Amino acid sequence: MNDSNHLSFEDHDHILIVRILTDSLFDPLVVFDFDRELQEAVQTRQPKQMLVDFANVQRTATGIINSLLLAKKALIAIGGDIAFFNVSENIRHTYRVLRLEGTMFLIFDEERDALEHFKKDS
Repeated sequence: MNDSNHLSFEDHDHILIVRILTDSLFDPLVVFDFDRELQEAVQTRQPKQMLVDFANVQRTATGIINSLLLAKKALIAIGGDIAFFNVSENIRHTYRVLRLEGTMFLIFDEERDALEHFKKDS
């Protein structure tokens, strides 16, 4: 597992699990660092599948959505995809209102469900 300031990374059967370590992704500097760390992980690791764990996250800025959309675009370019799990109801509501849940991003309640989804697709 490699750690950065705001993210930790685990390889799990060819699936990259990204755990968000900070509870607030609202400060502009945090958003900037998050984006840099996430995009760097996608470029250097080039995972086919990425799962993002939101368990610690209580607040998030719209810049995080942009960062996740950029990561998805890069993953699609290499035949991959991204999904989330452990997303709080408040944050999940935002993805629903923006019509991103189920269209751009799959959101699972638990890590186990997200892993099973990607394993059946591989």
